[in-house]
Amino acid sequence: MNNHGFTLIEMLIVLTVVAVISAVAIPSVQGVVAERQLRYFLEQFTNDMLYAQQYAMTRKKTVSVVFDYGECRYRITEGGTAGKELVYRFFPSPFQLQPTTLQSPLSFFANGNVNKAGTILVTYGKKIYKIVFLLGKGRFYAQKV
Repeated sequence: MNNHGFTLIEMLIVLTVVAVISAVAIPSVQGVVAERQLRYFLEQFTNDMLYAQQYAMTRKKTVSVVFDYGECRYRITEGGTAGKELVYRFFPSPFQLQPTTLQSPLSFFANGNVNKAGTILVTYGKKIYKIVFLLGKGRFYAQKV
């Protein structure tokens, strides 16, 4: 009598193979996800700072970037710190912003320059990046520490 089905032993072997492959693949996927989140943060931060600079230059107004270091968030406002909110960004708890030499707020003037130079640290797990703002045309860069 032929039922054209699988035996219990065959199904257990297949499930064991799938479980072993999953156990090996999942930790490596988590590392990729963490790296992707960090890269997304740095790209978003760069785009927001360039947006603030361009907004200041095109509208001929001062634009402020107010950092909330304890909550890993920042907002970009037109005028002063109490001006019209242009951008608000909040990042999940694995991210931490830490001031080193740059105190909040950072302002972009109408000519694109920043009001002060300085550095902030971005921590994500064991990875640390420093973001350095330079005087002169509002240039900045991110560097792995």
